Amino acid sequence: MTTENDSARSLEDVWHNILQRHGVSEAQAEDIVKLTFGTPALTRDIPDIDDVPDIVADSLAETDFEMHLNADADPDNVRRELELALEDALSGTLSGPASVSDATLAQSFDAGTAGPGKSGVSASKGVNVGQPDTGAAWKSAGVDRGDESDLNEEDIETLADALEAIREKHDLETVDLYAALERLEERENE
Repeated sequence: MTTENDSARSLEDVWHNILQRHGVSEAQAEDIVKLTFGTPALTRDIPDIDDVPDIVADSLAETDFEMHLNADADPDNVRRELELALEDALSGTLSGPASVSDATLAQSFDAGTAGPGKSGVSASKGVNVGQPDTGAAWKSAGVDRGDESDLNEEDIETLADALEAIREKHDLETVDLYAALERLEERENE
């Protein structure tokens, strides 16, 4: 869990942490982040903000980060975690990417029309600036999963409090909870 203001957290640091959590060495994580965000399409051009996820996805595909992951890490899930962090940054929840011009970052980002997955769900949907770890939407949903729940608001709040306690006790990021929820959903579908 982070105690600093969200917008002060850099996207590059979040990516570095995600990669390391999935077995990438510190030096290799740093190289992957630098190579991915160092693409000329981001550093020399002033792309439309909604094009940035595609540019980053193309650049990430060239780094072959999968070969550095733990054997039990799912590359697609890791890639999705990285994409969600990028969406948070483009939505203003995190700072960066540092290599993207201020002119691009000043544009309004619409996660529904951008990025490789074009899921329509931003990782920061419903997030209060400065509180990223407490309000992100379910990461793999194409719709608001809260609308699908049969739980009443009080039960949802109780469950959210329990998850928050687990996150704080184990010093987790929200993306860690997403990964666990995704694993739970996979088990249900087996």
